[in-house]
Amino acid sequence: MGKGTLLGVVVAVLAVLAYLKLVRPLYEVPPLPKLEDTWWGPRDASREDTEIRPFKINVSNEILEDLQRRLSSALPFQESLEGVNQNYGISANLLKDIVHFWQTKYNWRHREKFLNQYPQFTVSVQGLKIHYLHVKPAQTKGLKVLPLLLLHGWPGSVREFYEMIPFLTTPEEGRDFVFEIIAPSLPGYGFSEAAVRPGLGSPQVAVVFKNFMKRLGYERYYIQGGDWGGIIVQTMATLYPDKILGVHSNMCFINTPLSNLKVFLGSFYPPLVVPKEHEDKVYPMSQKFMFLLLESGYMHLQATKPDTVLKDLQHRLENTLPFQEPLEGVKQHYGMNTNLLKTVVDYWRTNYNWRERETFLNQFPQFTVDIQGLNIHYLHVKPTNTQGKKVRPLLIVHGWPGSVREFYEIIPFLTTPQTERDVVFEVIAPSLPGFGFSEAAVRPGLGPIQTAVIFKNLMKRLGHNRFYVQGGDWGAGVATYMSTFFPENIIGGHTNLCFGGLGIKNNLKLLIGGLWPSLFMSKECVELTYPLSKRYQFLLLESGYYHLQASKPDTVGVALRESPVGLAAYILEKFTTWTNPEWKDLEDGGLTKKYTLTNLLDNVMIYWVTRSITTSMRYYSENVYKANRDLKADGFPVTVPSGCARFKHDIIYQPDFVLKSKFKNLIHVANYDGGHFAAFELPDILAGDIYDFVQKVEALDKYKRD
Repeated sequence: MGKGTLLGVVVAVLAVLAYLKLVRPLYEVPPLPKLEDTWWGPRDASREDTEIRPFKINVSNEILEDLQRRLSSALPFQESLEGVNQNYGISANLLKDIVHFWQTKYNWRHREKFLNQYPQFTVSVQGLKIHYLHVKPAQTKGLKVLPLLLLHGWPGSVREFYEMIPFLTTPEEGRDFVFEIIAPSLPGYGFSEAAVRPGLGSPQVAVVFKNFMKRLGYERYYIQGGDWGGIIVQTMATLYPDKILGVHSNMCFINTPLSNLKVFLGSFYPPLVVPKEHEDKVYPMSQKFMFLLLESGYMHLQATKPDTVLKDLQHRLENTLPFQEPLEGVKQHYGMNTNLLKTVVDYWRTNYNWRERETFLNQFPQFTVDIQGLNIHYLHVKPTNTQGKKVRPLLIVHGWPGSVREFYEIIPFLTTPQTERDVVFEVIAPSLPGFGFSEAAVRPGLGPIQTAVIFKNLMKRLGHNRFYVQGGDWGAGVATYMSTFFPENIIGGHTNLCFGGLGIKNNLKLLIGGLWPSLFMSKECVELTYPLSKRYQFLLLESGYYHLQASKPDTVGVALRESPVGLAAYILEKFTTWTNPEWKDLEDGGLTKKYTLTNLLDNVMIYWVTRSITTSMRYYSENVYKANRDLKADGFPVTVPSGCARFKHDIIYQPDFVLKSKFKNLIHVANYDGGHFAAFELPDILAGDIYDFVQKVEALDKYKRD
């Protein structure tokens, strides 16, 4: 056999293998899964009530009076940034108009009559009481009557269908059929009962509605849906083709390897995928994905306040609406379990004393100063016994959902001279702009890069032209940008959320390291880096808040400014999952393993009494603000001496080679068993690491001084 023939055989074999491994799977249709008729309700499965019962909407006066009281006592809205309109979520001006209309002109009793115009019923299916509209056409002579299941989505309800139902149930000239409408509320929506155990997603709801239609006597029928309704009807049509006469959707969605490949190839030659008149609806892909990313965030001084604020808080805590009961056995996997939240709120309401905590918070000297038009709050703590010690200024910067409260336990370690150390620190701990007692910007654009400028000017205002900087979370970002752009001002930069960036080279090394880990990193790093799928899954699971706050901070901020209980749940959940992700499996979330409820509520109270939750969340929007992205600041190296304290349970862990690609003078890396809020959780450990790093910097010839 000649070389050419042999080469041809090899190529043919490789082509066949490539087809079998890569191409054929794209066209293979997997077998349909068999979904069980799971019992989702709280009642005994052996005694299900199968009777169809008439239903009328009739909300109690108590609920309406409570709603009116809450509308009347709504807190002042956070003013919108200049010129943003609805780009940060709903604007305060528009929301004021809506709330005013709701409070003064909207009449629920009148609307109840409107909503009750159609026959409504409930029926139990798989343990859940399902609410539905059932509207039959009045005149059917000579016409076929076709059953049509209509499904809504989120944030909708059956209310979406009220204007459309007359068109569907009224005979039209030229058509030989008319519809009989069945429009249920999705489980857990509106007047339909919610599941008591986890697992009820769109495939399972498809089973529920198949059984629901069977319960109503329909063996075959048409289905239509949008949003979640669109996904559910597609699932029903897939699983039960023998039941579905036809499926119609106004949100058509397909997500398969083959369809994704075709769409990708179409970006090079659109006519391959779509007619020319539809090209602008699909391409450019970057623009469409950016829109989808932006709109899918919902799916990652002196601490003294007037008594009126505290009385209002107490009133809200005492008049909290009943919590939604958690699903069975989920612990903290769906967010903060309301059984745990009840404990926290009860403690807050009965044992927590803000006036006493003010005394604690005021133990350190605090000041405000105007920098670039913003009133910046900061702690300024100087050491007292410094004989024989070098005093070094240290700027420490917090993140979200933290505050300067995180530093109260670490400050004594940093400002108290230690026998074995020749350095002690003068600590400056500012509140980030828009956090706590620092003023928020009135126009868009102020993110961590701009904060680096503000804090450089703050330190200059305080008389420090050269200083150390330390930070975690957003504080790490600010510290890194300060080290990047102002190396002449930074003696050394230390962070406890160490992020070196992930370029093509680092990503390639990480992928290769999955096959041969010891090639690039130590055994300890391997265990905390791989498998990559597990790390990325954790990051995806824990970053939903980031997506929401980067896209709609003003919208979610309205809810959190109005409800202290909602604010506490939103913030404290992070102190479970970011301190140790395994604590999600604990009934108490592990909150008091490393913290006390008093200390945790101090941090929540700072957000509450300053009304700063909305402005703090805007920080995420500013970080992805186009003007900031265009700076490409993360691509610049850091040349000042740098140190990193990596904590095992932090939300991001990167090996040395990734860090060294960013920090060109990385002289200190240490690993510890801890979580994201290191200063709050392990103040002695973090303080010791800061000292170790600074001692190494001070030992460098360039930095030696008397």
